[in-house]
Amino acid sequence: MCKNYFGCLLVAFSFAGSVLAEEVKPQVYQVDWKEGDTPGSEWVTKGKVMKSPNGARTFLGGITDEAVTSLHVKDLPEHEVLTLEVELFVVGTWDGSNTTWGPDKLNISLLDEYVLLNTTFSNCLANNWTGSQHYPEDMTGRGKYNCFTGISYIGELGYRQQWARYEPVQNVPIDSTYKLKFSVPHSADSFTLNFQSDANEQDGKADDQKEQWYGIGKVTVSTHNDQAVDEKEWAKLRANLLNGFIPISNHAFWEMMRYPDRFRADYQLLKTTSSTQRWWYPRAERLLMKGETLETAKGE
Repeated sequence: MCKNYFGCLLVAFSFAGSVLAEEVKPQVYQVDWKEGDTPGSEWVTKGKVMKSPNGARTFLGGITDEAVTSLHVKDLPEHEVLTLEVELFVVGTWDGSNTTWGPDKLNISLLDEYVLLNTTFSNCLANNWTGSQHYPEDMTGRGKYNCFTGISYIGELGYRQQWARYEPVQNVPIDSTYKLKFSVPHSADSFTLNFQSDANEQDGKADDQKEQWYGIGKVTVSTHNDQAVDEKEWAKLRANLLNGFIPISNHAFWEMMRYPDRFRADYQLLKTTSSTQRWWYPRAERLLMKGETLETAKGE
């Protein structure tokens, strides 16, 4: 195995173009915000580039329900699969799937073609460690996952609040980081990635957006062609997809979406492996068939 990235890249370029298309996944866009930056023309947002309180990160933040934040990238090379990696920062008193103080939702989509994620998030310390959320599931799920399920970091940015329910009063972290990765069938020469939050409060009133917002850190976009997958790797992904621990199955789902043809072909087999209704069935049908059920497609 080649462990040096640049060495591997040089080796890859020695192959013919058809092989190159299979082996190299071109990175077509990346942003990792720096202090003093302003969002480029590819971004439409009410958010601002800001430094975290602890100085550890610079990111696009302060984004609220006020408007959709969009990233538009054009002039993509020919491809069959689009992969997007996004650092999401959930800041403040997000109440997750709580129906009294929430639900506090975030929708991420490629225009109206694909809803990548439509879910809720809960910052535990805003709810005395009793919050629940839908993530890593979509809103089709029960919304009963513990707050911070699937998290990458707690308190990475340094946002804190005093929490009077503790004795003595404690100054607790109130930001969470999620590293999201999506792969979808895609062949257009451009895309628009949309983010829209929907924070609610008791009796349907809007939450105080100064206390509850989200931010976007590093974003990486790459393209590649649908291709054959190593059978041992595929077997491992299938086993992980059926794992009862949802962060593992969620990660496996998005890895399998890098091979949409194979995923489509195996979908019915995967469904017959268990009589249990799996959380990812609706997501698979939505993304693989663009709203048409795989059962319908199979019968045509």
